Amino acid sequence: MTAVPNPKSRSTNSPRAAAGRELIILTRVSADAGMRRFIEQQLQPVVRRLGFRTAEFAWSRYTRWLAGAKGMELAERRLIPPLGHFSLVRFRKTDMAAAA
Repeated sequence: MTAVPNPKSRSTNSPRAAAGRELIILTRVSADAGMRRFIEQQLQPVVRRLGFRTAEFAWSRYTRWLAGAKGMELAERRLIPPLGHFSLVRFRKTDMAAAA
């Protein structure tokens, strides 16, 4: 999500793309606050030239998207070692959760 040209369009179309399945994302999730957030914002001009928008993708952005996504729920969020800068995030359609 942090490297696609139009992340808002991608996230809007994600439930449709999941087509009755889970949506699994391995992505770099930035901090919502604190020193890590400050450092990410300072590095943003450099990483932006590489095509990344990491500082724009704090976990709060995913929760706002999920609040407006009809029929989707968070199935799992797992920090990936060693530093937890990446997260494995699983969303699933709520009708799948009811069937499980």
